[in-house]
Amino acid sequence: NHAGARNFVTMGSTPTLAAREGAPPAWHFYYFDRPVSLRLDVTRLAIRWNEDVSSASRLSGLTDQVDASLPLRGWSVPFVDTSLQSQGGIMELVERTAVAAPAAFVSPVFLSESGESIVVSQELIVGFPRGVDEAEANGVLARFGAGELLARDWAGMPNVYRLRSAARSGFDVLQTANL
Repeated sequence: NHAGARNFVTMGSTPTLAAREGAPPAWHFYYFDRPVSLRLDVTRLAIRWNEDVSSASRLSGLTDQVDASLPLRGWSVPFVDTSLQSQGGIMELVERTAVAAPAAFVSPVFLSESGESIVVSQELIVGFPRGVDEAEANGVLARFGAGELLARDWAGMPNVYRLRSAARSGFDVLQTANL
């Protein structure tokens, strides 16, 4: 996180914090400056499509079955082929699927500390402390390539910015959120 910014419900990962080589990344999101741990679900992906959702079955590594228990309007949540159900397999599949023509955005599915499914979107919420003026905040957001500004003083909160990342991978959005 940038010293001048505070996180609200932004998502992030800090794979560089892994204590030993080969250790899994410490995936997490922030809820008002408090990191909340996430566990990677290696059985599902969440995909927002540019085209008809039947495109899922045409992509290698995904099954024809969709998880209907996670209703996300405009998204599908296909199950991952068992041969790719590992951290490395999911990371590779997200990146490969994110560049596939029918996919607008691809997110891994995470499980919260309480076991709830969490999907990363392209939106980031970033807050700055009082005293940080608009020009300084805009400079920080531009320097880190946070994305397109959708709202300033979002939800009536001063110095809180809502942005849309240009990234097509949830892992990329997570990384940007924690810069």
